[in-house]
Amino acid sequence: MANLDSPLFVRRLIFIWRYTVRTITAAAAIMVCCSLAIPQTPAFADSAASNPPAGPGPSLGVSVVVNAADGVSTLTRAQVESIFSGRITNWKQLGGGDLPISVILRRGNAIESTFEHVYMNGNRVSASAASQGSAAGDIAAVAATPGAASFVYTSDLGSAGLVQALNVSDVRSTDASGLVSIGSVTSSTLNGAYQGLGQTASGVAPSQAGLDSTEAHSLITRDFIDESSSPIAEFTRIASIAPSVTTAGKSGVGTTNGPGLTEQALTIRGMSTDFTNETFDGIPFSDTNDPSFHSTSFFPELLIGGVDVVRGPGNASDVGYATFGGSENMFSIAPSDTKSLEVFGSLGSWATGLLGARYQSGKQNWLGGGKLILSYQSLTANGYLSDNFVKSRNYALKYEVPLGDRTLLDAFWSQNNIFLNQSDAGYPDGATLYEQQQYGPNYSLNGTPGTANYFGYNYEAKNTDFGYLRLRSNPVGNVNIDNKLYTYRYDNETTSTDALGSTATTLPSSGTLTCNAGLTVAQCSASLAAGTNANFTYNAGDIGGYLKRNKYFVIGDLFGTTISYDWAQFNVGAWLEHSSTDRHNYDIDLNNGQWDYAAGNGCDAFGNVVSGFYVNANGVLTPTSPACMTNKTVNGNGLVDGYHGTTGLNTGLLYNGVPVAATNFDQQSMIYNFQPYLEAKFTLPSGTTIYPGIRLLSITRYDSAQIEAKVRVPENEYIHYNTELPFLSLNQHINSKLSFYAQYGEGYEIPDIGTYYVAKPTLLSTAPNSSFTYQGGFVGKTPYFVWDADYYTVNFSNLVSSLKTDINGALNCGVGAGLTGLPCNFSNSFNTGGATYSGIELEATARLNPVLSLYANYSTDSAINKASGLQNPNVPIQTGAFGVLYKSQHFDASAILKMSGRQYLNSPPAYNDAKLAADLAAYNAPINMIPNYATLDLNGTFRISGNDTLQVNIYNVTNVTPLITNGSPGLTSKSLLISQVPASFLVTYKRKLF
Repeated sequence: MANLDSPLFVRRLIFIWRYTVRTITAAAAIMVCCSLAIPQTPAFADSAASNPPAGPGPSLGVSVVVNAADGVSTLTRAQVESIFSGRITNWKQLGGGDLPISVILRRGNAIESTFEHVYMNGNRVSASAASQGSAAGDIAAVAATPGAASFVYTSDLGSAGLVQALNVSDVRSTDASGLVSIGSVTSSTLNGAYQGLGQTASGVAPSQAGLDSTEAHSLITRDFIDESSSPIAEFTRIASIAPSVTTAGKSGVGTTNGPGLTEQALTIRGMSTDFTNETFDGIPFSDTNDPSFHSTSFFPELLIGGVDVVRGPGNASDVGYATFGGSENMFSIAPSDTKSLEVFGSLGSWATGLLGARYQSGKQNWLGGGKLILSYQSLTANGYLSDNFVKSRNYALKYEVPLGDRTLLDAFWSQNNIFLNQSDAGYPDGATLYEQQQYGPNYSLNGTPGTANYFGYNYEAKNTDFGYLRLRSNPVGNVNIDNKLYTYRYDNETTSTDALGSTATTLPSSGTLTCNAGLTVAQCSASLAAGTNANFTYNAGDIGGYLKRNKYFVIGDLFGTTISYDWAQFNVGAWLEHSSTDRHNYDIDLNNGQWDYAAGNGCDAFGNVVSGFYVNANGVLTPTSPACMTNKTVNGNGLVDGYHGTTGLNTGLLYNGVPVAATNFDQQSMIYNFQPYLEAKFTLPSGTTIYPGIRLLSITRYDSAQIEAKVRVPENEYIHYNTELPFLSLNQHINSKLSFYAQYGEGYEIPDIGTYYVAKPTLLSTAPNSSFTYQGGFVGKTPYFVWDADYYTVNFSNLVSSLKTDINGALNCGVGAGLTGLPCNFSNSFNTGGATYSGIELEATARLNPVLSLYANYSTDSAINKASGLQNPNVPIQTGAFGVLYKSQHFDASAILKMSGRQYLNSPPAYNDAKLAADLAAYNAPINMIPNYATLDLNGTFRISGNDTLQVNIYNVTNVTPLITNGSPGLTSKSLLISQVPASFLVTYKRKLF
């Protein structure tokens, strides 16, 4: 904790003040410049409406959209007025097909008034079809209905399939580029109202790209989530259907405690969560230690309206801490115009139970003309792993209200509470061979007090919230403003034993062994080597453990202004964010609740004496690294002299009264982030659309620790990072059914907090990751077949990887000529010089008949380490999926097979590796690989009546449970084994009360 009287605290206040003033000044300057550059024509005034200009007027931000089958591309203002007033009722009257015109709109929406003033001289619109409740839903309905027409804000284009944005010859639209389709990456694309497209391949596709795409991406709709996902799924499981996407527990394979019951990491093109970006309604969120996420901690399936898996760096406005690996963009459910209340309940394997409800108010005068969503759900489960119990609650609301005719306000809030039993030290790395042989493949915790595996000693309590206020406004004709003020919080309070269980029957399953006073560690080690415990005292009642906190608070703002002209569109904005993090780890005796000073004796990667014994391949209890302690003497308290480091920090108390000797680390950190951007869209006469952009990045990370991790010294440091990131994309519509895109983008990621665990972070912290992405692809769409294909290459110039070292951080560890003679028992972060990721991705959906469709995707993912020329670890060499989809009036079903290719578990040895042969053999050893495996899920939805639905999910039907080691060199008694969970099920009943 910072001293309020310290010069550092004063400097921070000055920094924050300057930062805030500069941001406000910059925002004000942007607004002033925009207002000066915008023609001040009263486009929405009554006088302008009654006397429309003879020639083209200012850009309006509203587009007329029709179904592509309607057969028209250009209309006059008078013709538009005749269509939407009901005077023209068939497209053949305008030279189109012989189709009746069906007008779709939302009554009372702000855009209706705007449209009537500008396009219809103030006359009312006559609707012949009901709205779907949102822009995305209306566009989707137009796409599915030959003869349909509607109007939307131009920024909402790209929300659905075969839709044509008309060129109104005497009224300029901001975008008359022709055919648009599913996939433009906008916040309105996926808002939970994507329904009713079963008549086309786009309507049933589990994931797909869009004709306006500028990079590889896969849109996953709420339809697919409802029909083929699970009510307990977290978003990574939803996203896993997309090409080049795999999900895994931290151990690297599948799910370890059951679908939705454990955190799942997600990789895109083999790039881990540290290299990817996560957003909710366009707002980036991540852990503040590194750009990872906690998949079960914020947004349950109930809140997700859709997911867009972007396999690329995006454009300048797609902000985040690590966008170059791709983004998982989630979108919330849209408030409906219709009032409803739905309740649901689920029962499944391992006593899984789910209860919940969602209320939609519809448009209500008592809400100021706004719409409200309230939702709640409660989940309990025993889990597949023994005694890994899970309890969670989620409360959420979303409120949308118009503020006049030009402004819309959204408010969102979600609170999540989770309590789960799991070992932070052992989970989810698996159980030992001995434990699995004795207790079964799902062994993890037990119900026996006094043992390290007792579930009462191993648990986590996580409390999170996420909320925002979003203001969207159209102050003048060609200007749209979008501002999101947001905050989120994460608080994880963990209690865990130091290690789980024992690997040999001759060793105690609990308690600690302490070297007797007056002896050197060398003498104790000799005793152990001889197979005796004569020089040790066994403390049967000591359950060595720790208390761990990871707690952070984030507040930020995303501001963007879009200015549209006939020839171009400009988007200028900025992302501002501040985070504050509190982390600690204290040793404790979980048996009596007292601070623990003697949980064992060993050495860490820096040569400091810390706790830790391990069982070697012969089942003998051994100090972590005896070589570092050979001449160190055990004192009368059973502690090795210099325990917890050679810095002398063995006495005294922290500010909160915790003894220093029981402290592994106590750290506070902050991040100040400012990223302004500018991007543009230019449409050439050839129909090519070009998207250039640039984002400036300025990030400062502060680290203030009473006891820093590993080095165990006080630290008060900060490092500033800044760079410029250019982007360039293009899209070319080859015809109405085929388009091409290409993209170049640069990425940048600051080092995670773990790289500060050195004596002088400002000098020794690793360099930031940086990348250069090149990709191109094709997208094709017809009513019966949609497909996309792409090739990508991502060049990392600085790839930070974790490599094995000795206690001094030397890579040439081990015994032999030219080696240090010390074991390679430790991991440290290094700049490995980079890697090149490349591959192809294919995806397609074919609609065979009105009820049956097929889906497939395939990708190859190469990740070549530049130092070795070999594949990096944890990157599947290929991925694939195949699905059969059935959709009828009363029954929907799907069978989806997901395949993940072989993965290496060890980092490849470098060319100059002193023990290349041995490390190469270990790298290629089958025991150090995850083999090819595939899982098959079956899903069925029965619409019993208009208000009652029964859903059945069966996971891993073929019971595939690949068993691997957690990176251990060969199968020994010490090896930790993990496997994917076997087949399981969930049955859900939903009832719509009104």
